[in-house]
Amino acid sequence: MVCVTHEMGFARRVADCVIFMDEGVYERNIMVENAQLNQTVDRFKSGELSLGKAAKLANISLVEFGEHVSRLGIPLVNYDPSELEAELDYFNE
Repeated sequence: MVCVTHEMGFARRVADCVIFMDEGVYERNIMVENAQLNQTVDRFKSGELSLGKAAKLANISLVEFGEHVSRLGIPLVNYDPSELEAELDYFNE
């Protein structure tokens, strides 16, 4: 059975496999267990999430998330000075 949804939580609960498409073009096919991590990596890569927030959302340690994105060739730090200061403040809390 095929189900089309934008709701990732629903997809993770009911699917064995998730296929990502963008504007009707196949992007990738992943197992459900990896769906949230891959979505979080995409959001981190686009700059939507900071490193710390992405690790928290992926439900893994900062070190594990950093190692994962490094293996994918994604830079860990790409901040302007004000963003870097805010990120350091986040970790000092």
